[in-house]
Parts: sequence; C-alpha cells; structure tokens
Amino acid sequence: MEKNIIRDDDAADPGARDAGSGPEASGNGDAGDNTEDSSPISDHEERRPMRTPRFLLVLAVTLAIMFPLLAGGPAEAHHDRLEGLWNLVDEILDACPTGNTIRTVIDMKMFIHDGSMIETPGSPGVGAPPLKRVIPGLGSWQHVGWRQYTASFRFFRYDSTDDTFAGTQTALVHIELGEDGKTLTTATTTDIFDANGALITTRCTTGSGTRVE
Repeated sequence: MEKNIIRDDDAADPGARDAGSGPEASGNGDAGDNTEDSSPISDHEERRPMRTPRFLLVLAVTLAIMFPLLAGGPAEAHHDRLEGLWNLVDEILDACPTGNTIRTVIDMKMFIHDGSMIETPGSPGVGAPPLKRVIPGLGSWQHVGWRQYTASFRFFRYDSTDDTFAGTQTALVHIELGEDGKTLTTATTTDIFDANGALITTRCTTGSGTRVE
C-alpha cells in the first residue's frame, strides 16, 4: 500500500519529483553561472577592442603622408626633381671644356620617371651639310645628389646625298637644377663617330633650359 501511495503522490505533484534533478540539486544552476560570470577579465582582453581603431588611425595618417609621393603630381609640386619636359638653348663651343661660341642650337629634352629620356633637336643639322639626323636622341638620366643630375643619349647621323648611315653621336650631359625647379643649366660633352665606329672628334656645349608647364 505504501508503494501505491507514493506513486499517487508523485503523480499528483510532478514538480516534487523533478525538484531533485533541478539546477540547485545538480550544482549546475544559477550559482555556478554566477561564479563563471564574475571571473576577472584580463587587461589583454579589455584592450583588444581598441587595437583595431588605433591601427586604422595610424594607417590612415601614414597613407595621407605618403600618397602625394606615391601618386606623383604636377611638375611644380616636385620642384627638386628633373622629371618633365624642358626647352633648352645650347651653345656649341670651339674647344673643350671651355671655348668661344661658334653656333647656337635649340632642342627639347624629356626626362621620364623610369630614368629614360628623349631628346629632339630644333633642326636636323649636325654639322657641315649634308650630314643630318633623322631620329630623336634616346638615353637615360639619373640623380647624382642635391640638384645635380647626369644624362646620356645617342642618335644616328645621316648622309642625305646618298641616303646612307653616317655614324653616331653620343652625349654626356651634366645638369644642375635651379632652386625654383623651373630652370637648369647644362654642360655637355659629345663624341662623334663615323659609320665604322671610329671617333672623329669631340665637342662641348653649354646650355640653359626652362621647364615646359
């Protein structure tokens, strides 16, 4: 009879049977959760959320400073650089390294960002007729230090009387850029070779130029 009575009581009050298996009885209830929630948070965990904004701020400032240097800009923004297009007036001398002016010529030089350069003359003559030049001068340039640069280029000489190759001219140019970045002066030594590569003569020129803007 007692067993039946216990079953009836259990059936009448299911919560009493489940109470022993509840959170309080198992030790995994709210008390245990409160113990985990109250565990201290390390300084490392507290500072971690702030690292990303700080890193992004530093990155943004760095890019803002470096962008004009990486992207480039107008020539006047880089007044200490030779890059760009220049008009020049050259005076051919009767001796090297100095002498009297025997002829004045004009030309243009383009100094390209990758270190290459293009030179084109104002006239095709390269000395006593019928010798001429029919292509631009091609070469390279480099920064030596401060406002000092060097450039070298060469072009073909052409004999128009019989339409034949007459040799080459190679030029080594020493350049000083003006403080304003819009003017320059040059001193050039040019070697002239015949069609077989033998040196014919060397001549010198001095020049001045202005930036084309």
